[in-house]
Amino acid sequence: MEKIIKEIVCSTMTTRLHRLLPEGVKKTRVFLPDTWMKVLKPEKNEHLPKYMVKFAVSPEMNADDVREYLKKIYQLPVREVRLEIRQGKMIRHFDEYKEPSRMAGEFGKVIDKQPDETQLKRLQQSVDKANELAETQWHRKGIPACNS
Repeated sequence: MEKIIKEIVCSTMTTRLHRLLPEGVKKTRVFLPDTWMKVLKPEKNEHLPKYMVKFAVSPEMNADDVREYLKKIYQLPVREVRLEIRQGKMIRHFDEYKEPSRMAGEFGKVIDKQPDETQLKRLQQSVDKANELAETQWHRKGIPACNS
């Protein structure tokens, strides 16, 4: 009877199939379940009695699976199982960017303090030209100027 129960537990907790061996062959079998359990140390503000243990289990397991796992595999007495779903840590990945490895110059002296007069004149001319174009085509909002 006990052998049948162990076979039922093993068959429901794993997707791996073990080889069928003849009755007379003595060979050690290793049970590798698909789920996992980890014993946790109680937090500093959490006081558990000596007869209670805290586990972290895989999300696929339910309360019956945990109870049967502890009873059948580790032969531990289980009075009650309470499950609580906890959210894992949120990992925030920042946007990737590249940094040039070799740059000549000093920190803070990338842009000159006084811009050239020719650059200012060209910038002012381009702004004036854009304003004139916008005034002449005020009735064509939303249509780019290159299409006219």
